[in-house]
Amino acid sequence: MLFATLYKIPVVGRLLKKPDDPRDALIRRNVVSSLFYQFLTNLLGLLVVPLSLSYLNKENYGIWINASLIVSWLQNMNFGMGFGMQNHVAESIAKDDEPTAREYVSITYKYSTLIAAGMLAVASVCLPFVNWKKSLQHRSPR
Repeated sequence: MLFATLYKIPVVGRLLKKPDDPRDALIRRNVVSSLFYQFLTNLLGLLVVPLSLSYLNKENYGIWINASLIVSWLQNMNFGMGFGMQNHVAESIAKDDEPTAREYVSITYKYSTLIAAGMLAVASVCLPFVNWKKSLQHRSPR
């Protein structure tokens, strides 16, 4: 259904037309799908803002955004290991070397766990000393 609709758009239709190599068709289809879903994700993100503001006042919304950004920042902080693993696993699969691909995945998980445990240890020591009201400039309602 989605691809039938996408084929009707002239630029997208040319990208998705049947090339000689079936792998090219798969790559093209995946790129267009990824772009479409990225656009949809961004659009939904913009629609969430007015909805959130209707439930929260401006000050609480600001705190919510700060907390969300900190969590998002921590989720994306993988020190490039995800992309590195992706490249090495793809190379191993292309060479039909599945044991090496599995090894790359397990090593990435091990190091990610070690980094997360280290960050948790540092955070558990440092966070009790942070004055959250002052750092977020929150004024409690009285």
